[in-house]
Amino acid sequence: MFMLIKRCMILWIAALVALLSGAVFCQVGEFTGISNPYLIVLMGKTDSAKLAGDDVPRSGRWGIWTLAGDPETTADDNLPIIYPCDDGGPGDSLGYTTIYIDGRSVIFGDSTAGSWVLSPVPSDSSSGKYIGKNGFYVLGQYRVTEGKIWCQFKLSIVRDQARFEVTLRNDDTQAHSVGLRHLGDLTVTGWADSNAYPYIPGRGIVKSETLLSGSDIPAYFEVFDDPQNPGVGVRNTITLEDATIPDRVGIGSWINMAADPWDWTPVPFGAVSDYAWALWWDPVTLSPGQTRKIVTYYGVAAASSSWTTSGKEDPWCVAVQGPRALAINYDPSVSPELMLSPNPFKIKAYVYNLSHDIPLSNVSVSLSLPPGLELVSGDAAQVIGLVGKETESAPVEWTVRATGLVSGELTYYVDFAGSPSLSKTVARKIIIPATGTTNFTAGWQMVTIPFNFADPRIESVLGFAPDTYSAYNWNPQTQTYETLTLVTPGKGFWFYSTINRAAASVASAGRPFTGTQSQMIRLYKGWNQIGNPFLYDIPWGRVKVYVDPWTDTMTIEEAYSKGYIKRTVYWFNTATNEYEYSSDRQTLITPWKGYWVKALKDCYLVMPSIEQIGGSVGGNTTSSISVARAVKSIRPTVVSTRTRSAVSSTAGTTWSLRIVAMAGKASDRAALIGVDTRASDGCDDVDVERPPMGKNYVAVSFPHRDWGVASGNYMVDVRRTANTQVWDMEVATDMRNTDVVLTWPNLSSLPRNLEVKLVDMSTGASRFLRNTSSYKYNSGSAGGVRKFRIIVGAAGAVR
Repeated sequence: MFMLIKRCMILWIAALVALLSGAVFCQVGEFTGISNPYLIVLMGKTDSAKLAGDDVPRSGRWGIWTLAGDPETTADDNLPIIYPCDDGGPGDSLGYTTIYIDGRSVIFGDSTAGSWVLSPVPSDSSSGKYIGKNGFYVLGQYRVTEGKIWCQFKLSIVRDQARFEVTLRNDDTQAHSVGLRHLGDLTVTGWADSNAYPYIPGRGIVKSETLLSGSDIPAYFEVFDDPQNPGVGVRNTITLEDATIPDRVGIGSWINMAADPWDWTPVPFGAVSDYAWALWWDPVTLSPGQTRKIVTYYGVAAASSSWTTSGKEDPWCVAVQGPRALAINYDPSVSPELMLSPNPFKIKAYVYNLSHDIPLSNVSVSLSLPPGLELVSGDAAQVIGLVGKETESAPVEWTVRATGLVSGELTYYVDFAGSPSLSKTVARKIIIPATGTTNFTAGWQMVTIPFNFADPRIESVLGFAPDTYSAYNWNPQTQTYETLTLVTPGKGFWFYSTINRAAASVASAGRPFTGTQSQMIRLYKGWNQIGNPFLYDIPWGRVKVYVDPWTDTMTIEEAYSKGYIKRTVYWFNTATNEYEYSSDRQTLITPWKGYWVKALKDCYLVMPSIEQIGGSVGGNTTSSISVARAVKSIRPTVVSTRTRSAVSSTAGTTWSLRIVAMAGKASDRAALIGVDTRASDGCDDVDVERPPMGKNYVAVSFPHRDWGVASGNYMVDVRRTANTQVWDMEVATDMRNTDVVLTWPNLSSLPRNLEVKLVDMSTGASRFLRNTSSYKYNSGSAGGVRKFRIIVGAAGAVR
């Protein structure tokens, strides 16, 4: 093992840029490449390069430069985004690919372990060689001597992304175990190669070496030169489009990652000054003649794009660009939209025709905005017309304003259409910070108020007429609701409004946190109502758990595994009047919205400091702590209870049954029972507990008093055993003398050999559910809980 040394250099390679920017393909001495208006991609041909004056290998290594890069800025023009050798070309361990054969590492192109079948060549437009339906590429074919593994590497460009396509083939007469690793020494500061900020969705800014696998692998990650005002950004596309999902993703110190061509163990502590990334596709057995194709992408982190359909490459790429987030300068003396910047802002749409043969015609685009964003100028639907071969259209522009009344992650959509067969929709998100103004709908909602007040009495904070609202919060120590008197950032509560309040503002004396320090929220054993104390969304995966000075701060997953907290977070959908829930680390904890969390022991939630790319908080703020105190910074998707199916209802032993309850204007569609071989008959991750209900509710639960610390009322109870199963069920409502109707809308999806029986334990009445569509009873003069039993088993076994 030897120390790899890089020297920061100020070297202008104008000759290389000029040579490549004016042509689609080129060959520069010992390396070759292609370009488009956005990027240059390079691949080494011979073992001859200099790095800081030292001789280093080049054959098979790859490099990437920007030309225009992000079209909205010149900050990233003509910069390497994989660190280069002294002459600007690829080499050494800066960008390379490892073929892992039967426990041996071979670097693609290495002359000591194999030989070129086809030395890297670029597309030749004059002869038509090496030109695919999506245009030009660099092609290299290499065979490993020992094991006879043939490896083809196609390096191409899809608008502003470099596409790595590697095909491995076993040309031997016996099977071999074959894996692949790409490693890139990324840079977002050109030759300086410093000040990089990797950002992983659901985790935030990476501050130490990180290795991800399994469900922790993100759809993408990005790296920026400045998180608040990014000028240069790069992106690895990991699971989107036709990318082959890797087994492991690493972000860490280049010198550590490049020390071994395959193995790497991250150092979990300590600052990283020179970041690299690595992707591993672990070895699989290839029989003689068998192939394995691996695709991944690396490029500019600017637009939201689409260039595949159902995993197949399209001959065009559509892209949408706009701000990632708006900054806020909090000033209660101005209207909400004037606190935000840039506001208004531009949204742009592009159509890039990648095809070498086919022009696009009749191309049109249309913009759809969510509540909270409004169109200022530019027709929502616009016509582009003709987009020629291998060209990109001029951008379609819209000027859009954030109203400042809706905060959090807002998604807008651009629809693309054209001939032949162009029909795509691209979604892009923008993060809007909370202002002091929001919407309260008539009825119940679970909320939080992310502001500090010298006078935190709710009547002072809101200033509403006393007879037009009411507020309650859950006391986790007494397990009862109490009338809310004081507003505290980080605490959630139920709020009832008698009227719609389209633009309700808190008292002008309120001050938001700057978000530069973490905040702690006290949790007591049992259910707790919480909220985001900051103006920007916080991913649930960034929230930590603190117990005491003698215990390390834990992630939510770690705290869950150690029995401190349930990892599911719940919120109330005012449109459906039902709970939704998720345990996904990318679930956003949004300002103004209240949430339920269940603690299994007394502890604290640590709401981390804001790490919003492109966002910042200024103006009239506070850094004082009223939640508790500041601390040092120490894959299911978001699930709707109306649509979530804990198990798939397919024939055989896997099935699910939804029980729906309706009472007056209230309904509950969350209750689900089922059988799945992935579940257990006891408490597990598939089972979902029900948080306390609010007012004027109806709720279906499956009680478990025998699950120890996990005991409670569950709205999802899935078991493993496929023989006759019995579920105790409780239907609760606080509404008096109200008819309650139970239905089972997806009964027809159950296997036909199953019989389902409902027993009313209060009256002894029973119903076979296949023979009736509903069951009705009256809640009586006191409301309360009605007990039932559901029995599911083979026909003839249920009596």
